[in-house]
Amino acid sequence: MTVTFRQKQQKAKTSYLYADIMFCGNRIKYSLGISIPSNTFDIKKQVVKGKENIELNNLLSRYKTIIYKVMREMQLDDISTPQELRAKLNISLRNVEEEKTITELVEFAKMHFKRVGRVLKMRTILSNQTTINKIIDYQIKHNMVVTFDDVNYEFYHSFIDYCRTDLELATNTIGNHIKNIKAWMNVATEEGLNTNLTFRNKGFKMIREKVETIYLNLEELELIRKLDLKGNYLDRVRDIFLVGCFTGVRIGDYHKINFSNMINDNSLLKIITEKTGVEVIIPVHPFVYQALTKYGGNIPMLSHQKFNKYIKEVVKLAGIDEEISITQTKGNQVIKYTSPKYELVSSHCARRSFATNAFKSGVPSLSIMQITGHTTEKNFLKYIRITKEENARLMSKHTFFI
Repeated sequence: MTVTFRQKQQKAKTSYLYADIMFCGNRIKYSLGISIPSNTFDIKKQVVKGKENIELNNLLSRYKTIIYKVMREMQLDDISTPQELRAKLNISLRNVEEEKTITELVEFAKMHFKRVGRVLKMRTILSNQTTINKIIDYQIKHNMVVTFDDVNYEFYHSFIDYCRTDLELATNTIGNHIKNIKAWMNVATEEGLNTNLTFRNKGFKMIREKVETIYLNLEELELIRKLDLKGNYLDRVRDIFLVGCFTGVRIGDYHKINFSNMINDNSLLKIITEKTGVEVIIPVHPFVYQALTKYGGNIPMLSHQKFNKYIKEVVKLAGIDEEISITQTKGNQVIKYTSPKYELVSSHCARRSFATNAFKSGVPSLSIMQITGHTTEKNFLKYIRITKEENARLMSKHTFFI
């Protein structure tokens, strides 16, 4: 009678944890419904790597205690079949009624996030809750309840049409809802609750539309750096943004940019990213060091909402106001409009500016990817905001063309 936690190896960035149970001569794989970054589980120590995963590891410890308790009780009652073990684990670990098998998509999604929500990022929770609400509204309109078996091509096209026509959602927003639905179906399949695999077919895809995104070149960053903002509340916003432009980390990791995380005589910054749990080591740009010195060794922070609002004011003051043409599908309409460049700047623009400026400066793609976290050069190059003309200019300086 043994219980060993393992991580299902997948090519994706994340994979699920399951319990490998030996009970009365039977080997049972029982999904825990917990997704973690791939290759972050230490099978010898039976823990998820990283100090930030203490709460998750405590949860795994409680799960193991409960599983052993259930098996001992079954042995005393002379019950030994894998099916009965699964049923009792469903009751003990998931608070599922013994006689009820969940087949409804929304009910399963609610149950799933009730048990794993404590280890998820708030952004992920809000995204999934929004999808749940959209499916509830869809069910009301169509006077139906969506079950696992209903998640077929007919539902796929009907739900997309509902999001486009009735809700007038943008294409990428609809794509995120499809992504969440596919994730729930995958968990339900892993747990043996679903046998409908239509969602895994190529036709059941997460739709995407290329949205116009911008970056700020080195000349524009210099305009921002030279702004006289002394005594202005925007001074701090400007400094935070430029630190992001010269480190490439996500805004959620800015609080980790400090002297305590520097190595090699303060020439390198080493942090573990919040989103992926991956360790990255970044050369320290002179501006980053100056900013840390200015603020006592730590980057000052403010809410994402305020930051994204104030940084537009900073960029506007720098005179970066060229008109950008944008094409976007919303609902069933293709909308075209122009916007001054400063209105399109946000926290993520800093990360994109880092990658693009490094690339244009001749830093090898693979070196930049070690910091941005892109796993393929194909996806990385989609991230780089460079025109065909800029690319040709860069190539013209290569020895091949000289």
